[in-house]
Amino acid sequence: MSSIYLRPLRKDELGSYIEIGSHFFPDADWAGAPQRLGIMFDRWNEGILAVMNNDEKILGYYTLWPITPESFRGFQEGTLKDEDMSADRMPDHPSAPWGFWILTAIAVEPPEHDLRRAIILTIVSDFSSRIKINAPCSVLAHAATSDGHRFLKRSGFLVENPSEPSVYTISIEK
Repeated sequence: MSSIYLRPLRKDELGSYIEIGSHFFPDADWAGAPQRLGIMFDRWNEGILAVMNNDEKILGYYTLWPITPESFRGFQEGTLKDEDMSADRMPDHPSAPWGFWILTAIAVEPPEHDLRRAIILTIVSDFSSRIKINAPCSVLAHAATSDGHRFLKRSGFLVENPSEPSVYTISIEK
């Protein structure tokens, strides 16, 4: 198995991210993604964390964005959905530590079980490290698939609002 590592995606790599994302999330607005994500990158350049191989090929990614407390409540209540995520939902000048986050996507491309497992473990480890740096904080995620529900439950996320069973949150204390 080739070596893998995780790093923030660079703005000039958005095309590769969009290619993978459109495969996993075909109903998303990918035509408007470059402009929308470019503005988000200008505000927080570590929002897309990519798992790479030695050839700099993206094998998977997760997206973690700082959001305002008002946006967090909107996503939590279900009045906002992942596709509503934009720079307008982010704080003007985010910096770590920050108290409110949204995990908008996780995608793993290779079909091989051992490589998929390694990529997921890399994502979970990085996610845990990033969130601990920001503690105390709250993270919100929407589960769009059965795999998403399973991943979030295994990662310690909880459904706090039974009327919104796809919305998961986790609070991290110091």
